[in-house]
Amino acid sequence: MTLHSAVEEAGTVSVGVEESERRIFRFKVGSFDCVAINDGTFFYTADQYFSNADPHLVTTALVEHRLQRDRIPSPYTCLVVDTGEHVVVVDTGADRAAMRDFLPTGVETDVGRFAEGVDQAGVDVADVDRVIVSHAHPDHIGGNTDAAGAPRFPHARLTIRREEWEYWTSDATLAAQPPAFADPVRKHLLPLADRVELLEEDGEIMPGIRAVHAPGHTPGHMALLIQCDDAELLYISDAALHPLHLEHPDWCTVWEMDPERALGVVPKNVRQ
Repeated sequence: MTLHSAVEEAGTVSVGVEESERRIFRFKVGSFDCVAINDGTFFYTADQYFSNADPHLVTTALVEHRLQRDRIPSPYTCLVVDTGEHVVVVDTGADRAAMRDFLPTGVETDVGRFAEGVDQAGVDVADVDRVIVSHAHPDHIGGNTDAAGAPRFPHARLTIRREEWEYWTSDATLAAQPPAFADPVRKHLLPLADRVELLEEDGEIMPGIRAVHAPGHTPGHMALLIQCDDAELLYISDAALHPLHLEHPDWCTVWEMDPERALGVVPKNVRQ
């Protein structure tokens, strides 16, 4: 399968136009055809996003970026990469029911629309041969299975860091985590145990796609370095949840399991 795209060369990465009510965005990394899929938009508060930051500095930054303190939008983005040899999905969006537990009072969300984006992008689920999970939070694994509980991509192996798999699938973790975290693991990760490939270290997952350990947000959180010809894309997942985390790499969220490690990840990977 080829992800057909109408793009113009713009330096090393070729970028196309947004389509289908901003649900998909086509671009190229070298000769790799890529589609960013918008799973929907979630909303967080400043206290959730920037939990350790000086409130006055946060207020100034929010004003500069015209953001509301109690309703900061966060578009959830998944990725499809067609290398010509492999069709790879990176993260599969949110379990909508679970994510409602995180919403501020009175705020709704449309996340959980990954499957719609896959259809709009023209991706045949039977052609996908690899799903890469950056980490096992409920907004990254919700599309691993369909409504019937079957694998959404029937011929795909699933790649995840060993540390991540062993943490989230342990009985102790599932018993200790609130349902919003534990239930999606039971629904969308554990049923795929027989097709999981565990990564032990950084390196090539397949030609052109390399794993980059980026722990802190979760124990086995990883980024991906996608390279083709002279182009490259660093997919950082939740190493930075908002552009303000790139401007202020010492600000972290309430969800960092190991804040000290998490704060070192963004500068290190951006330098790479």
